[in-house]
Amino acid sequence: MLSKEYTTVIERKTVNESPPLPFNLVKLQSYCSSHFGYTPQEVMDITQSLREKHKAITYNRSDCQYLSEEHFKEAPQTMEQVIQNINYRPKLLDMAIHSKCFNDENITAHFAIIPTNNSVVLERLTDEEKNVYLAICKYYMAQFMPDAVKEKSKLVADSGGDYTLNATSSMTVTQGYLSIFKDIEAEEQTVLSTIPAGTYLSVAADGNVEEKETKPPSRYTKASLNEDMTRIAKYVTDERIKKLLEEK
Repeated sequence: MLSKEYTTVIERKTVNESPPLPFNLVKLQSYCSSHFGYTPQEVMDITQSLREKHKAITYNRSDCQYLSEEHFKEAPQTMEQVIQNINYRPKLLDMAIHSKCFNDENITAHFAIIPTNNSVVLERLTDEEKNVYLAICKYYMAQFMPDAVKEKSKLVADSGGDYTLNATSSMTVTQGYLSIFKDIEAEEQTVLSTIPAGTYLSVAADGNVEEKETKPPSRYTKASLNEDMTRIAKYVTDERIKKLLEEK
């Protein structure tokens, strides 16, 4: 049991969170695996049908998540068609917003997977095709939504050398693009978000230390393995090589 005085510092900052980039094939496969249980090959087949049969999406085998400035110029017409296709217009949609995805320098041989400026009748799509098409539309729409605004709180309680206690909390102040992303898991908000920032003298009483075993990481699926291979830099300890991989 613990009973000890601490110098406790609570820091708080407000941060803007940009929407996720549009899909490339690997990101789309990972999304569809976690949300719908589709295998990478199934996603490949579905997107091939959406592209060739329904003319609903752009090139589906792309490894790029960026779009060109020309795409930005074409976006108002494309978006109006998408809104008509899915019968949904987000309240915060603003076609003047220039997302970081519109960057000519980051275009590879291809560009991100986005909806086309073609009429698509949802009733003519299979359930699987509809799920994938709507996901692609949502990530495209997000590029024209405001950032989410979050308030991040951090508590550090220093016992004076024996050990340090840490806690964090995140509170969404303005939803922004998150208003169309109900499937994104919310960050944990605790009572810490309600305590004013500052330095406090606090006492820990009736505390317990529990010893538990950690769980091993989940086994790779084909989709999660493919996605992890696209961000291999996170496993590299050599800072120079890590930077080169991240730039690539």
